[in-house]
Amino acid sequence: MTYSERLFEPFWRCPWGVYAFSLDLELDDEHELLRPNIPQGLVAMLEGALRYPPAIALTRESIYREELKDISKEGFCNFLEVRLEEVLKKSVTSGFFMAKARAVNCLRPGSYYWLVGYNSRAGQVQFVTEEFHVLEAPAADFELDLSEIRSLQDF
Repeated sequence: MTYSERLFEPFWRCPWGVYAFSLDLELDDEHELLRPNIPQGLVAMLEGALRYPPAIALTRESIYREELKDISKEGFCNFLEVRLEEVLKKSVTSGFFMAKARAVNCLRPGSYYWLVGYNSRAGQVQFVTEEFHVLEAPAADFELDLSEIRSLQDF
């Protein structure tokens, strides 16, 4: 399993995680598929979120901020479903967009990344990595004009 297949990893504040999944598996009679029972609502939210990486990254950030170490599997699934739906519904007005990277630091020059925030005091933008993490980098590391920077929500 590669790192990018780990959508929500368990960690000390939360014992549950979600890894990449497929609903299109076909197995013959000699094989058995062991799959946890994931609520259909969460499956629908995950499918949508995979098409909109900021949803996974921002939901992951909310997990890091919460104290979920005693949460049940059902509670975790419900938490994810609610948080993913909140972010997906806000996508229309979020102001998030993709921008081309020009610096080498932690970015691949020429690649596009989702930008999800801006720190005007530090001149840093928040961007979503391929592994669905939210990191910060200087705004100058992206091909951005002033109006694009101003359209990002200040954090």
